[in-house]
Amino acid sequence: MTGRAANGSGGDPLLLASGIEKRFGATRALAGVDFGDDAGATILTVPAAFTVPTGRAHWHVLLRARAIEAVYLGGGTPSALSAADLSRILTTVRRRLPLAPDCEITIEGRIIHFDPEKIDACLEAGANRISIGVQSFDTTVRTRQGRRSEKEQVIRFLEDIRRRDRAALVVDLMFGLPGQTPEVWREDLRICDALGPDGVDLYGINIIPGTPLHRALEVGKFAAAPTLTDLGAMYRAGSEFLAGRGWRQISNSHWGRTARERNRYNLMIKAGTE
Repeated sequence: MTGRAANGSGGDPLLLASGIEKRFGATRALAGVDFGDDAGATILTVPAAFTVPTGRAHWHVLLRARAIEAVYLGGGTPSALSAADLSRILTTVRRRLPLAPDCEITIEGRIIHFDPEKIDACLEAGANRISIGVQSFDTTVRTRQGRRSEKEQVIRFLEDIRRRDRAALVVDLMFGLPGQTPEVWREDLRICDALGPDGVDLYGINIIPGTPLHRALEVGKFAAAPTLTDLGAMYRAGSEFLAGRGWRQISNSHWGRTARERNRYNLMIKAGTE
């Protein structure tokens, strides 16, 4: 939702925004928000349809005419920020941007970074959806991926967020990981269901050339990468398991268990929403 004023007037462009995404380490969120020099994050801005001379009196009205429905702090690494930084970013977004009353505000995190202080800071600042990249609960599989938390730690962490009961909890699982047999995959699904999160993502592994996992497979450190047939069978097992437990499928890779989970941001992106 960007453009230039047709009258050719000068001045600095003001911002119109209909959505915001912040991916730490790969900034894509194009929303004009100044968090301050010491906030620990950088947000880019884009030009919009009204300049200072032509739009100063109207831009707030125009912004609110198309309220932002989803805010996503993603990439897995936002939880590496301090509790104060997370609070400052979320508070500023809520104060300075025209959010819809039911705006979905997601924070992605990694278990190793996300301590109780940071979780509480996000919730107090307005986050209403927390997405955690678990990948697998199996300690051996996790160790092969360089994950430091063991199964019991992962379970306790998720239980702690769920007990707060203040935001939708989403768990990301992957299938086709080295050492993740069909039996391990079924146990991953069982544990996830038993924990009772609001949503779950099931992602098949994608071996990207040049990554540590790709190199490890090339030198024979792990067994051969799963075939498409293998991945298809694991996806089907996951889909059938969740359907049998009453989960509703929201997209090809996402399921919801409760009405709290809307998965609004991801659905809007896939639909091409600006």
